[in-house]
Amino acid sequence: MKSESPPAPSKPPRRKRPLWYRLARVAFVGVLIWFLGGGIAAVLNTRRLLGPSPQPPPAVEWGTLEQVRLTTSDGQQIGGWLDRAGSRPSVVLFLHGVGDTRDYWLPVMREVAKRGYPSLAISFRAHGDSTGRIEDFGYSSSKDVLAAVDYLRAQFPERPIVLVGNSMGSAAAIFAAPLLDHQIAGYLLESPYRDLATAVKNRTDFAPWPFNRLAYAGMTLWGRALLPESADLISPIDHIAAIPSDVPITFIAARGDRACQLWEVRDLYNKVRSHAQLVIIDSPRHAAASRTHVKEYNAALFDLLGKADAQEGIVTGHLGKQPRRH
Repeated sequence: MKSESPPAPSKPPRRKRPLWYRLARVAFVGVLIWFLGGGIAAVLNTRRLLGPSPQPPPAVEWGTLEQVRLTTSDGQQIGGWLDRAGSRPSVVLFLHGVGDTRDYWLPVMREVAKRGYPSLAISFRAHGDSTGRIEDFGYSSSKDVLAAVDYLRAQFPERPIVLVGNSMGSAAAIFAAPLLDHQIAGYLLESPYRDLATAVKNRTDFAPWPFNRLAYAGMTLWGRALLPESADLISPIDHIAAIPSDVPITFIAARGDRACQLWEVRDLYNKVRSHAQLVIIDSPRHAAASRTHVKEYNAALFDLLGKADAQEGIVTGHLGKQPRRH
């Protein structure tokens, strides 16, 4: 007679975890995602993931662009394109925004060339064909501005230099201002952020509450760890007043810009309003006035260049009183 095998032991019923345990596990996973997500976002915003890429000068019908290579005081190699032609007194230095390169300025370089102005456009460190891996929102890029100004002063002695910045490029120009003093005859600053904390908040506010607050806290935490200097130093509002009171400044702001809000640019303008003007355009786009409002942008640019042209002799006279660079 065939014996029957004993039945397999049944598994004990799975004990249900207490509610506090399940909630704690969900909270842990949420904190982990928040922490890692903030770190990834901070790395993407402060580190260059790929190396320099070639930027040969393009063939343009309005002039000849020369390839320029500059060395900064801290050893970075900065690429640029120089349009040397033009008999007007002033020379224009173009400074792009974060994530862009000097390519951004080609349409505006064409416009200034048509009016007889020579110009130089550079690609900041950690952008384009320039060296560097760390992006600190224009603070270290001020050294790139100083190197470009030194180059232009050697190439175009006794001619006024006007800085034209876009977003981060505007901030870099402001950070360089204390060391530039009267070497610059005018500044056109489109959409410069007020300070780093505000800039981060603006960019995380696109998410719904409370995720925007969590994203802001995460990026702030990681940013302080990844930036080579204190985040408190990255504050254009603390440097704008270093532009001399006899040097004209033109601010351009977009009324609907959420990345750099109108009140931020107003704060900067109010610090130097005795020698500044504020041009406000109706647009939701960030730092795009040279594309979306060409007529208003060009009017502001060439008005400033006219003021700089009139200072030709005055600016030359100030060059002997240059601040010492550190």
